[in-house]
Amino acid sequence: MSPGLITIEGDYQQTADGVLRMEAAGLNDGQFDVLHVTGSTSLGGTLDVRFLNGYLPRTGDVIPFLKLDGTVTGSFGQIIFPQLAPGFQFKTEIVNGSFKLTALNNAVLAATPTPTPTPTPSPTPTPTQSPNVVQFSSSNYGVIEACTTVTITVNRVGDTSGAASVEYFTADVTAAERRDYITANGKLSFAAGETSKSFAVLINDDSYVEGPETLSVNLRNPSGASLGAPSIATVTIFDNPSEPPTNVIDDPQNYVCQHYHDFLNRQPDADGLAFWTNQITSCGTDQACIQLKRINVSAAYFLSIEFQETGYLVERIYKVAYGDATAGSTFGGAHQLPVPIVRFKEFLRDTQQIGLGVVVLQPGWEQVLENNKQAFAADFAQRSRFTTALPTTMTPAQFVDKLNQNAGNVLSASDRATAIALFGNATNTSNSTSVICAAIQTIHRTPTIPVGNFGWRS
Repeated sequence: MSPGLITIEGDYQQTADGVLRMEAAGLNDGQFDVLHVTGSTSLGGTLDVRFLNGYLPRTGDVIPFLKLDGTVTGSFGQIIFPQLAPGFQFKTEIVNGSFKLTALNNAVLAATPTPTPTPTPSPTPTPTQSPNVVQFSSSNYGVIEACTTVTITVNRVGDTSGAASVEYFTADVTAAERRDYITANGKLSFAAGETSKSFAVLINDDSYVEGPETLSVNLRNPSGASLGAPSIATVTIFDNPSEPPTNVIDDPQNYVCQHYHDFLNRQPDADGLAFWTNQITSCGTDQACIQLKRINVSAAYFLSIEFQETGYLVERIYKVAYGDATAGSTFGGAHQLPVPIVRFKEFLRDTQQIGLGVVVLQPGWEQVLENNKQAFAADFAQRSRFTTALPTTMTPAQFVDKLNQNAGNVLSASDRATAIALFGNATNTSNSTSVICAAIQTIHRTPTIPVGNFGWRS
């Protein structure tokens, strides 16, 4: 099919797993696809760009793929160029209703492997082991600054007959975590036969006029596979075409969206975003009402089931395992006071692991949450910090009593006996990961466990 004009009369909504494929054979009208949307546009999936008739973008080439008449929300989760070699740099922007892709360097075709002649087999040929690697789908990802997300895909290539896993993490380059994006730190687990997994990096909006900013996404600690290339990719955050005259956080929808990022580590679902935004906009221009509703909305996220069962759950599990830390306070005179022992980066990593894929009130959310909790507890109980603090040589009674002491002696005599009985006739806690998890959960679920002051340290 030749490139041309495609018109959608009305709205266009791209889901997270949606793929929009566009083609370009040159820069003249009629040589590249143009999607014309007469209504509103919502982006969130993949833009797949292909080049025809020998055309490859050169530095400065501008291709206006989309003509958008209405409002635009979201951004492409990723933009891919399957024909090109890694290293192609580009930027995207929306100017006067036109979505434009601009080449920042010369594109180069990916090398085509030269077929290797098949040798004459020996009577008993030795099978060649297929490579088994995990790697990013692209070395470059781009997103326009907003309260949005960019989807990062990790592919598994070669022999996928066994299970595998790999950890991922983000790191600042010129973009700064918390200010420009939310740190992503977790692990992807591939079942046998699975070849692709994705994770999201949450992007924050701001009111600064600034150029493109970058962060890196990185793979490490593979299990059941090796790292392929690329194992490091760059995410470029392109500045908004224009900035609002006031702080973006003053906008009710952005204020609510940021709470989803900060408390729940995800993009808002449409119903939740609309409901909580309306709590503020229903005040009209009444500033006192607006201020009160902003406080109430913020408190609602802190008290929400989703945060209590993810972020606050992490704080409680750390308390049960390791007790409290202490810190100084000058309020009411200098003194020491107990504070949560979990550090911010630990808190964020583990909260994201438990909350992965959880959207409260969506079908099946309870089972997703429970599966995540069980997987996290099993991982937590095998960490070296945990096995050092609570060695497997401890008897079940010693183990339960230590957890109970850390939690603030919250167990009744019958609850203590129940937790110890989980170990059966065992004389120590070795080879008892599942029972250890059950004991931890028995204690952290005790309603009398002290709340603490929720002040995490970096």
